[in-house]
Amino acid sequence: MPPPAGHSYLGARFRLPISAWGDDLRQAVCAIAAFELVASQWGFNPEAGHNMVLVTRKEDAIRWFEQVSRGHVTPAGIIETPPPTSSNSRVKSNRKRGW
Repeated sequence: MPPPAGHSYLGARFRLPISAWGDDLRQAVCAIAAFELVASQWGFNPEAGHNMVLVTRKEDAIRWFEQVSRGHVTPAGIIETPPPTSSNSRVKSNRKRGW
């Protein structure tokens, strides 16, 4: 089941972009990327034994992302982007810009 429109699996749970992540997230992303690369560049027969590994890993990764988005699994090492801070900062310069 994909995340709601306009959201990602991680975005359903964390403030994006994230600034750090662990190997579990990296492996899930790589499993999906490997499948997409092979399927889009060379094509393959998913029934063939060596190709089925790619299909299985991709499906496992998507299920893992679904569990992350529901809060059942917490990826290791996630560091979220801090929330924006309101500021009344100004920049001042003595040099005339001619604008």
